[in-house]
Amino acid sequence: MSPQQQTALEALVGRALTSAEVTAIDPLLAAGNRQDAAIAAILSAGRTKVASHFASERGILERYPAGPVAGDALLAALETFAQTAHPMARIVGRALKFLAQPEGLDIGSPATQGLLDQLAAGGVITADQRNGLRTMATQPDPIQPAAVSAALNNIGA
Repeated sequence: MSPQQQTALEALVGRALTSAEVTAIDPLLAAGNRQDAAIAAILSAGRTKVASHFASERGILERYPAGPVAGDALLAALETFAQTAHPMARIVGRALKFLAQPEGLDIGSPATQGLLDQLAAGGVITADQRNGLRTMATQPDPIQPAAVSAALNNIGA
């Protein structure tokens, strides 16, 4: 793999390639036999993103990664905090109203994720509880073969 190819692929994935990735991708770049789909599959391994995901109380109890008892403990922590005089308590109370509706609250939205980060930093919920909700809004984020092709074809352009 040339330095330009490696730089192009790293720009595509937004991080440095691991030595294992370089080793696996190098033979796929052979002149006349470049395999962009296979390269995309290697670069996509384990790649995820937080995306829009609406969840209600019911959804949290059903899908919370640590199970319904842990999901209920999370909701109880939020309900308890919403009853305090803290300036963020009203925001949490409003979010709980959305969670009580069948359509729920978008737990993957940047605003909600930011609120969850603040609540975890303030000790209202644990980092594990925040991560559980983040996991519910996490989905695969594969690199498309066409993106690999474009990145490698634009070297030196």
